[in-house]
Amino acid sequence: MKKIATTLALIAIVFSSTWAQTTTADLHPQGLSLPSLNKKIVPNFKNLHPTTRGGSKWFAYWDAVTTINGAASSINFQYLFPDSNITAYFGTTVGNPWIHNIATVLDPTASMFTQAATAGDIQVSLSDSYQVDSVELWFVYVRNNPDPNVIDTMLIEAFSDNTANNIPIYYFTGMATQFGSDTVRFPEINYSQPQNVAVATNKVSVKIPLDAAFAVDTNSLGWNYVTVDVSALGTINAAGLVAATAKFIPGYTYSLADTLSNLNECDFASIEEITDQFQSYTPGEYNCSLILPVDVRYNIAGTWNDFFIPSYAYTGATYSYEHHLFWFDVVCNSCFGVGIDETAKSEVLNAYPNPSSDVLYLDNTLNSAVNIYSIDGKMIESFISDNKLSKIDVSSLENGMYMFEVIANGGSSKGKFVINR
Repeated sequence: MKKIATTLALIAIVFSSTWAQTTTADLHPQGLSLPSLNKKIVPNFKNLHPTTRGGSKWFAYWDAVTTINGAASSINFQYLFPDSNITAYFGTTVGNPWIHNIATVLDPTASMFTQAATAGDIQVSLSDSYQVDSVELWFVYVRNNPDPNVIDTMLIEAFSDNTANNIPIYYFTGMATQFGSDTVRFPEINYSQPQNVAVATNKVSVKIPLDAAFAVDTNSLGWNYVTVDVSALGTINAAGLVAATAKFIPGYTYSLADTLSNLNECDFASIEEITDQFQSYTPGEYNCSLILPVDVRYNIAGTWNDFFIPSYAYTGATYSYEHHLFWFDVVCNSCFGVGIDETAKSEVLNAYPNPSSDVLYLDNTLNSAVNIYSIDGKMIESFISDNKLSKIDVSSLENGMYMFEVIANGGSSKGKFVINR
């Protein structure tokens, strides 16, 4: 597999926002300079996982983003190495690896998943508990070490916010210019500098050996990948979050005199939603990728010490590592599919096309009251249907997620639909 690299670039990041926990407001992010190992290319990804299969689905926020944005998104690569005590080439420029761990937090209730879904894909609502059976990471693993017996390791860890403070929620203010909202709330992951891992209770930790056979064992798109069982996490509380982290552990000794071009290396990849633009932000949703950069690794990041740094902290539009290539196999037997009745499986209520642009059809609405709501619960439209199939004009609605309710015979059925033009 060929490693993708370009010339070194320094991105000046300037922060004007405040970082604060929901209960305190005493941390302030610092400016950072980020060497880049990027090659902007049009993604040619497809979902290699099956869609809904009896109450489960592989969720990946980056996959939803590329499904919606298509060629506007780009793939970006960077070394993943546990410290900076080695030399690396950024194109023709010599430097040091500066990202030492990566992490992604999954919020399966996000509207982006509904917008990118096909009919029947499960949708996890804020009232649904769920499980995560497996976590998968796509990356690039290159063996340059002359010793074929060297075995490296990929450490994958996963945990949920069932335990208080495992994934605390923090916020920035003054972010309207970058993200369209003055206050940006995001999930955070705590970090231990001595152990160089995430700090969380009830973690599932799995070490995967990386050898010569692994290097050539790729999926059909050419990615190296690891899939780990994290079912021991158990049931995730309704509205709960799950985090996964990844750390490359070399199986060889090294020093600053060595270069990664002569040793085994791991490159992670991230999706930038729209090239050289800020990523999207939706209030109340918490999908976020994070990095553990060099200054946090060496405890010289000031108020950022002891934290992974979220993508929302980088207020330069050219920041490239917005969504790492993690997958989460979500199981939710109580969840209903996109466009399908969420309250009664006995009588399926379909909404189509979903996503829609101008017209939405609801079936099984004979002699029913039909209500349309915004996602925050405000009623937009209400009428009595005397037809089995109702045709609803939604051309005046803005892009986003909405809810419908059909009331008949003393009961009600609810569902969601998406407007996407």
